[in-house]
Amino acid sequence: MKINSTPFKFLWLFTLLTLPLSPKAQVIFRDDFTRDLLGQDWLTTGYARWSIVNGLAYNLIDGAGGTLTTSNKYSAASYVLETKVYPLKNGYWREYGIVFGKPSPDADYGYILKYHPYYNLRLILGRSDGNEFYPIVLDQKHITLDPDKQYSIKIVKSAEGKIDVYLNSGSGYSKDPVLEATDKTYPALGHMGLRVDTQTAAEPYYVDWIEARSLPSLITDPKTESGDAYEVANMGVNVPLYVDRDYNLVSLPDFLQGVTFIQTGNETKRDKRPSFLKFNLDREAIVYVAYDPRAKVLPEWLNGWQKLTDKVYTTDPGTSYLNVYTKVFPAGTVTLGGNLAAPAAGALTNYLVAAIPSGSVAARESIFPEIAGRLQPAATEAFSDEITATGFYPNPARDKAAIRYTLQQAATVNLTLFDKQGRSIATFVNERKQAGKHAEVIDVQHLAEGIYLYQLRTGDQIQSGKMLIKH
Repeated sequence: MKINSTPFKFLWLFTLLTLPLSPKAQVIFRDDFTRDLLGQDWLTTGYARWSIVNGLAYNLIDGAGGTLTTSNKYSAASYVLETKVYPLKNGYWREYGIVFGKPSPDADYGYILKYHPYYNLRLILGRSDGNEFYPIVLDQKHITLDPDKQYSIKIVKSAEGKIDVYLNSGSGYSKDPVLEATDKTYPALGHMGLRVDTQTAAEPYYVDWIEARSLPSLITDPKTESGDAYEVANMGVNVPLYVDRDYNLVSLPDFLQGVTFIQTGNETKRDKRPSFLKFNLDREAIVYVAYDPRAKVLPEWLNGWQKLTDKVYTTDPGTSYLNVYTKVFPAGTVTLGGNLAAPAAGALTNYLVAAIPSGSVAARESIFPEIAGRLQPAATEAFSDEITATGFYPNPARDKAAIRYTLQQAATVNLTLFDKQGRSIATFVNERKQAGKHAEVIDVQHLAEGIYLYQLRTGDQIQSGKMLIKH
């Protein structure tokens, strides 16, 4: 490794972890700095003194620092950004950043992930709308990076606006991100690079390499039993609904803007097979089906789905809108039935399918009935048959709160609390329970005052609500 070619008493690694490279992922940009000059791929801003030394991009942080950004602008909306830089030494007002989503290389606009060892030891994910020194904080964590350890970090951004940052301090990577946010202000990768700043004595700073690559589509490989070809696209106004009609989308709920969806074929609207459409999910997701409101009876495969009050409006002359149903699916293959699979009746146009990563704030908000009153029982679903809950008591809660629920059959129960930004705060229960009545008492005295959202989940059945904590 090139890291060993440069001597340091303490070697700090700040690495964006490489995700498993899917065959569908493509390298957008990579630089290993194996030459003498930075060349035309890079631009420097501020008082940056960037160069190449021994196969490493180099900056002597001598009181100013500055930004190194790509000269080219990239249009990818889903991507993984990866780099390796060191050392991250402390100093007066010293901070280290990774910038991405910049619409221009010399403007203080875009996203920034920065570590600030001097000021409260903060790791910040922010959005700069004109000042990279003081970005709008999307998420942050007070953290101390040990100079004797190596650190790995990954940044993953999806087209749905979900940004995840993961940290490994030597004991492995957690499933949950250390920082997370949903923001669509800067949808494309744009210009990217690194930023260093300080107001103290000079220190060397090195970049081993940097790479950006595409993130595989959330939905891939749609196949039908009839052999008809369906396409994967992104939802938006004036985007065609179907592969075989000129009908377009007119209006969408905010949480479906720009998300991955399957353009089905309206010629297959009469299919009655219980297993008709199969597709793959790259990761756990909330799947949405937009279905004809003229249906008198829904197909059996829509049992257990939640009906939202939101509509998808179209130019279809038969109906101006479609109803929206939602359900959580793990990564892997998803199978849906035909539009008129038994006992369906009355649907005269084919359904659409969309998906959002289940960790995104937009996805969580779309299934929380307390946020916007979106949730309604589907006509044939058995949502309340598997689990019923009383809600938390007392509410408001001061130090402890209890929730009672009844299971009609044995199931794995997950009880998770989220803040208003949709971030997971704590998981209180995640285990298999026997059929019958249950009660869970949770300790909330360590949580800040405010409104929280709870989610009680068994498989793909979800009950959720709001809880107020007031000490």
